[in-house]
Amino acid sequence: MKKNYLVTVLTFMCIIGGVITGFAMKAENIDESGYLRFPAVSGDKIVFTAEDDLFVVSINGGIARRLTRAVGREAFAHFSPDGKWITFSGFYDGNEDVYVVSADGGEPERLTFHPDSDQVVGWTPDGSGVLFRSRRDSQFNDNYVYSISMEGGFPERVPVGLCSMLSYFPDGKQVVFNRFSREFRHWKRYLGGWQQDIWYGNFETKEFKKLTEYKGTDAFPMVWTGRIITTDIRTMDDSKQQNLRWANKIIFLSDRDGTANLFMMDIDGTNKKQITSFTDFDVRWPSIYGDNVVFMLGADIWITNLSLKEHHKVPIRLPSDRLRTRNRFEDPKKYITDFELSPDGIRMLIGSRGEVFTVPLRDNRIVNLTNTPGIREKYPSYSPDGQWIACFSDASKEEELVIIPTNGKNKSRQVSSGEICWHFPPRWSPDGKLIAFADKTQALFIINVKSGLKEKVDQSEVWEFTDYIFSPDSRWLAYAKYEVGEMRSVFLYDIKAKKIFRITTQETDDFNPVFDPNGKYLYFLSRRTYNPLIGSLDFETVMDKMTKPYLVILMKGERSPLLPSTEEGIESLEELEWQKKFQKFSGEEKGKKEIKIVIDTDGLGDRIAEFPVHAGHYGALSATEDKIFYLSRNTEGLQEESPFPYEEKDNPYILYFFNLKIEKEPKVFVRNIDAYNISKDGQKLVYAKNGDFYIVDSGNSVNEDNPKNKVDLSKWVLSVDPKAEWEQIFYESWRLQRDFYWASNMAGSDWDMLKKKYEILLPRISTRDDLNDLIGEMIAELATSHTYIWGGDIAYPERIGIGLLGADLARDPKSGYWIVKHIYRGDPWDQTLSSPLLQTHIDVKEGDYILAVDGFPTNKESNIYSFFVNKADVQVQLTVNNKPALEKSRDVVIKSLSGDRSLRYRDWVNQNRLKVEKATDGKVGYIHLPNMGGRGLAEFNRQYYSQLDKQGLIVDVRNNGGGFVSQLILERLGRKLWAFDQPRHGTTSKYPYRVLYGHMVAICNQRCGSDGDIFSRMFQKMKLGPLVGMPTWGGVIGIRGDKNFMDKGLMTQPEFAWWEMEHGWNVENVGIIPDYIVDNLPLDIEEGNDPQLDKAVELIMDMLAKQPMEIPEPPPFPDKAKEHWIPKQD
Repeated sequence: MKKNYLVTVLTFMCIIGGVITGFAMKAENIDESGYLRFPAVSGDKIVFTAEDDLFVVSINGGIARRLTRAVGREAFAHFSPDGKWITFSGFYDGNEDVYVVSADGGEPERLTFHPDSDQVVGWTPDGSGVLFRSRRDSQFNDNYVYSISMEGGFPERVPVGLCSMLSYFPDGKQVVFNRFSREFRHWKRYLGGWQQDIWYGNFETKEFKKLTEYKGTDAFPMVWTGRIITTDIRTMDDSKQQNLRWANKIIFLSDRDGTANLFMMDIDGTNKKQITSFTDFDVRWPSIYGDNVVFMLGADIWITNLSLKEHHKVPIRLPSDRLRTRNRFEDPKKYITDFELSPDGIRMLIGSRGEVFTVPLRDNRIVNLTNTPGIREKYPSYSPDGQWIACFSDASKEEELVIIPTNGKNKSRQVSSGEICWHFPPRWSPDGKLIAFADKTQALFIINVKSGLKEKVDQSEVWEFTDYIFSPDSRWLAYAKYEVGEMRSVFLYDIKAKKIFRITTQETDDFNPVFDPNGKYLYFLSRRTYNPLIGSLDFETVMDKMTKPYLVILMKGERSPLLPSTEEGIESLEELEWQKKFQKFSGEEKGKKEIKIVIDTDGLGDRIAEFPVHAGHYGALSATEDKIFYLSRNTEGLQEESPFPYEEKDNPYILYFFNLKIEKEPKVFVRNIDAYNISKDGQKLVYAKNGDFYIVDSGNSVNEDNPKNKVDLSKWVLSVDPKAEWEQIFYESWRLQRDFYWASNMAGSDWDMLKKKYEILLPRISTRDDLNDLIGEMIAELATSHTYIWGGDIAYPERIGIGLLGADLARDPKSGYWIVKHIYRGDPWDQTLSSPLLQTHIDVKEGDYILAVDGFPTNKESNIYSFFVNKADVQVQLTVNNKPALEKSRDVVIKSLSGDRSLRYRDWVNQNRLKVEKATDGKVGYIHLPNMGGRGLAEFNRQYYSQLDKQGLIVDVRNNGGGFVSQLILERLGRKLWAFDQPRHGTTSKYPYRVLYGHMVAICNQRCGSDGDIFSRMFQKMKLGPLVGMPTWGGVIGIRGDKNFMDKGLMTQPEFAWWEMEHGWNVENVGIIPDYIVDNLPLDIEEGNDPQLDKAVELIMDMLAKQPMEIPEPPPFPDKAKEHWIPKQD
């Protein structure tokens, strides 16, 4: 689209009842001056972010002047009260810190030094301090607001408790603020517990009160000292204007009418009035100066004059080289999603960043077969003759099956038509006439390559098809299908007869079917080995290694190849390979007849044989003429993460093979790989390892990675067209939500209309971060939880870490040296969860002074963390003393931390546990669950079992980040004590073995969400005890997060919706209402109090007073003496 830089005539809106009416922003009203974000105003200037840099423009619009240019994003800019300075958050050193720069431009000066993110929210009224929010002092991800001198120094926390946005009154003694941040949460019309309210605070009286009670969003409070007028000020003469009464008002953002607009209220929270009434795009990121409020609307900056009660778009021209939209070259190895050997094993096929490449083993000519920026081709696969490649392409903005010639001469051809959904990989038939594929509707299809006629093979009511393969004669299709109980079964489809035949039953979980190339057998993997393991902490079982390979004998009377041989034959692998080569060169192979497969469908399930291998974690089964191959991995815990496919990482798999002619046990083919593929002729094998590929003969094991077998990708580059990619990603994101959003009617949203609404802004974006913001706004219209988007090619400079000491530090005002105020105590055996100052040979105590860091005196700098730049996780020398003097000081060497949130968390949990123990005289235990994932389950196991002797338990799920293990934890908490086991010596044990015999209370808050919501709900529903705290987040529609964009960005689709038989969809966007509503108010947090925990202790002690839960004494021993035996009479 041609860029239109014509200055738009300012249009003033009519005033109706004091409310400024907006209008729908049509495509013709939107210019292409950039995607303008985070505006702030001062006098006659506006500063804003575009292209990740800062620009300044007149309040009347015109040509914007670039203020910064850096690799990372500069954002959240605010003018100083006198308009001479601009403070902002920037990524100059790879971490988001606070900077200040002259409003006229120049070199920014760094103010903060900390590994956490510091985001500017404004200035103090006198202009001496910059306000920013940070999570640096939080054991979770809670924001506090800090003030730091514009001359530098050490930040001081503004004493209002949790805080994300804050605005001072002119006297500097009062503030209005938001406690929570939701600015980057893509969830419009939110009504759950994490809602944003506006609070008032007075530092002198220590008065805090909530000003708004609306259940939705009230955010961005701004103090306006404005003139109270009842008529148009422009009709008044100067003398009348001078006599106008001035008063403080609060301007804020609210979605009370369904769209975020500006509102006004008195400082006591009364007399709320709407200022703007846009109905299309939300008002975002408002900022105030004098009578003017600037804000983002769509991709533009608008301004509202509060006194004149009028607003308009600021017509901004953004002259720029659009650096981040220019074509560039990338390393395609970073974005590999697929690979496959050619049928003859001479070349390989690689899918990377939506393009399809063919790569030779030896020479350097890598060919881009598609070369289609802005179109994504996925799942490329060679045809049996190697002449074509099948893949799915979204050239039409919908996924269609296409075939691409490998010679680069013939034209590509679309095979399917009218496909409107997500697809799974295409699989060729050996004769090249058919292709099988599946889609998100949980249907399996075959399609005729020539005619495009599509036939449905099967439909699952349970889950998707991912395992399907043709027989060597192309007549049969074998596949695995999910059935009731989420167990998979293997089926055969007779393409000629159009009939389905079951092979395995619903009693076993069977998958990954693969045909023997000679057509005698069908191999598959199955989880049917049951060897229960008893847990180390609890008396419960886990089924760990269940999988083995199996084969089905397809024809009756055929002997199993796994039985002992009765004839003399080949005795070694070498002899077998020699015979193969002899046949190849002698021409015996050429005389092979066309394979005719005979499948006796009657009794297939009775002709299954198990391979003589140990059960394990197996996958990726393949077969050659005389071998099967499969990957094996070790058992992985929930806290072990899986990176993007084929990235450099710890290689998790071992590739095994089993030779049916020679070996009767599996052998290792190659160790420590990521994936593999075998050529269709079975002669060559390629494996991926550390981002590289090696092509080897399939007949011989690999002892080491031979450089001669390595595929040369050193000169492989990929031309990237960012704007074309961004357009593709936008439409793919829209399709993903359409295809996987949990409600087929999009919960009433007009999804087609919303696409049109937001696609008109696509030409405006200039960075990948802009694209994420645009997509985020679109998916937020679904008004649903778990609509996340992140990543992609966002430009960040190399991160320079900052070391921490696991302690709170403060500057001595007299000497300038730094005092150790508090040392956080975690796990002394774990260096990542313990302050380095607590190591026994360091002997630093609270109250000691740090005099120098690596020889540099600390009294020479106003921020001690500036000494720790680029010193994270490294040894640092500290000069310490118990007084602020060098006399008798000593030097100690410590290893700094790269972050201390986990340490703060451990210290917080320990302190809460000690507090509960002290308040209950040791009768009640305390556990905290940070999430419902691997970490939360680990914390439960760590904290719960050591406190089973208690008479009560407080279960704290505040700030629980969700996950999926709540049912595992609730199952343990819900156990009932039925009996005891009394030994001769030792303690009485319980039945069930690991059960808490005691009362329980749970604590939740606004930041407890997802599976944390579900835990809170089920804690109530199971009647485990009372729930204390604040309403929870209210987000219970789950996600997978398994569908990356071409540049590795990711968007989640809310796909799995929680509902209850009694109440339906009653938790989403509502949250769980506790039995006892208790808030930890701002003053409580500042004074270190925890009323929620106090209430939980009070409740559980009352419960114990009414019903003590002590283990009863066992009854007297029975008398079994013969002389006292009285037989029961008939």
